[in-house]
Amino acid sequence: MAIENGNLSKVVTISKKASHATPSRSGFKEGDQVTIEKLLYAALLESANDAAIAIAEAIAGSETRFVLLMNEKALSIGARDTKFINATGLPGSGQYTTAFDLSKIFSYALRFPKLREIMGTPVAIITTETGKVFYLRSTDRLLWSDEKIIGGKTGYTLKAGHCFVCAAQGETRTILVAVLGSPSRKSLWTDTEKLISTNLQGRPPVKYSSLSYFVRHLLYKGSSFFTSSSPEESSPKPPWPFSSSPMLESGS
Repeated sequence: MAIENGNLSKVVTISKKASHATPSRSGFKEGDQVTIEKLLYAALLESANDAAIAIAEAIAGSETRFVLLMNEKALSIGARDTKFINATGLPGSGQYTTAFDLSKIFSYALRFPKLREIMGTPVAIITTETGKVFYLRSTDRLLWSDEKIIGGKTGYTLKAGHCFVCAAQGETRTILVAVLGSPSRKSLWTDTEKLISTNLQGRPPVKYSSLSYFVRHLLYKGSSFFTSSSPEESSPKPPWPFSSSPMLESGS
């Protein structure tokens, strides 16, 4: 939503609500002025909830109105098993998604070169209009160890567990992987790397007995990203776990 509906060079004044966002935040103070583009870096690299709320307010006037746009956008791209109640992805009643929907959302997001650029950035330095400096480091560990990774977004809550959605580029194909509910960050990276290494080799989709995920085709029309991992259909929908991804799908 920030990419499609906002001017990335627009300077935003951080509100009291945004400055008090918890638990993951960059540390913007009320009254700080920063561009939407820099807020996107903070939201995507470090899951900064203060940045996510500031973006929502800048685009729609309020977080509540922004959430309405998020849900409209999710439906328009075929993410029909997803519902948002806030711009940060923090858990709450009635908020949910699936690995398959996350793949659709991520596939759509990667059509925008600026989003690909940001999510593929390991570290960044941003400044406010008055020169206050923020050092950002991506929570996507695979950016540091796997050159096939285009970019990804992590998420974590106690209820949802460790979550990750990413895209990886091989010689003949590009794949999407979405893993939800991993018991630890170590398991999250291990599971993701298994799915990437196997499915970039052109073999038939593989299901690992150690994972409660299976690989299926991504059916979003017009997308070149055609493979994703999804939880078993019988699994309950977990709460939307990815905090601050305002550009990923419509705002959060």
